[in-house]
Formats: sequence, structure tokens, C-alpha cells
Amino acid sequence: MSARAEHLRHLIQQISGSTLWICYNSYQQVTGVKTVNADPTTQGSGNVDEVEIHAGNELAVYDMPGHLVRRLNQIAVSIFLEGTREFGITPVQFSALSAIRSIPGIDQRRLARVIAFDRSTIGDVVQRLEKRGLVLSEKGTLDRRTKRLFVSEEGLNTLSEMQDAVWKTNDDLLKSLSEGERTIFMFLLKKLVSLNNEMSRAPLVPDKKGTPILLRKPGTADMQSHARISVKRALQTPMQPSNRAFPKLPPGQASD
Repeated sequence: MSARAEHLRHLIQQISGSTLWICYNSYQQVTGVKTVNADPTTQGSGNVDEVEIHAGNELAVYDMPGHLVRRLNQIAVSIFLEGTREFGITPVQFSALSAIRSIPGIDQRRLARVIAFDRSTIGDVVQRLEKRGLVLSEKGTLDRRTKRLFVSEEGLNTLSEMQDAVWKTNDDLLKSLSEGERTIFMFLLKKLVSLNNEMSRAPLVPDKKGTPILLRKPGTADMQSHARISVKRALQTPMQPSNRAFPKLPPGQASD
């Protein structure tokens, strides 16, 4: 764990009950939920009995984390599609395109693991990208049944042109949070996703052999030239089989 992450973990652990109560009062102002029979001496203790969770005609699911995560995903997808409308790229296609650029020559099976997507439907994602001319493929050198994937020149240009829009969609998603709230939210979000990864229908399996080529925030150096060099190098180097054991998904499962 990095020093920054350790420091943040320590700060979160030191949050007092009174601070949590202040946060809940802010939640009340936004949602209209009222406290009932709250004992001032125990406020902030985290006792669910102190508050009336379901006000008015609210459903119980409104306070369930799974329901809220689903709603947040809907919001995130809507913001992404609206903010990147001119490119016609979905969030999953964007993830796939970014991964292929980072790991030139990757096959579909590995791609599904790297972006945590159902391998039974990853072929449809790749096919759409190929039809648009954003991705190129060739037969595997060691296994002719596999396809090695590469980002085309047009794909590289598209990723470069999307950078500002993609960063803006992420900022828009969190714009209602303060800087401190964003930091805590991202810390806890990453922690939940990491600790529960194996419970997913499509667990994330990072490819440690790939070259990290991340989208740069506006104003930073472009990575297209580095990506082109990686593509050229990969075309000259046969893919080597991996010895790592990957978790297997039950057949016929739907995508996330």
C-alpha cells in the first residue's frame, strides 16, 4: 500500500461519530429523511434505529447499496454516452479499445479478463469495433483459432480525440462532491471492487505483461506515438501462452 493510500486509510479510520452525524445531517437536507427519537448522547453512533430510513412512500430498496450502485451505474453510462455522443463509443467499447492499445496483440479471451467483461459476449464488442475500422485482427501465430487484436490508425486517433470528453464525463459524475468527498468515495469504491472481485460473474484479471497506456488528462503529453511503437513491436513478436490460472465463468452467463 502506498504512503498516500495508508494516510487516507488512517484518516478514514479516525473519522469520529460526530463527524459521521454531520454527514448524515447533510444527507437529510438532500433527501428529506428525518430523525426520530434520536438520543443526543448517542448521535453519530451508527445505530440504524435512531433514524427513520424510509420517509413517505419510499421503498426499502432505496437504501440498499446494491440498488444504489445499479442506479449510479445507470447515471454513469448516461453521462458517458451523452458526453461522447459524437464518437458513438459505448463505455465497454471504450474500455476494450483502451486495453487493446495497452496490450497490442491481445486475444479476445484475455481482453475479457482485463476489462472484467463476460467472455461469451466480448466477441460482439470486438466485432463492432472491427466493423468501424477501429480495431484490426490477425490469426494467432501459436493458435490459429485465436485472433490477435490491434488498434488501427483510426482507433488511435479516436482515442486521442476522446480524451477531453472522457475526462469531462468522469468529472461530471462526481461534480456534486467536494474534493475531499471525491477522494474518500474513490478510495472506498476501489476497496469494495477489489475485495469483492471474485464474487463477480466476470472477475477482473489484470495483465501485468501489458504496457500501461492510460488516457492523459487535458494538457498532458499525447501517447499516440508510444502506442504505434508498441503495435509495431507486437506485430514482430509472437504471443507467448500464459502459465497463470484464470478463474472460469459458468457457461451461458450474461454480461455485466
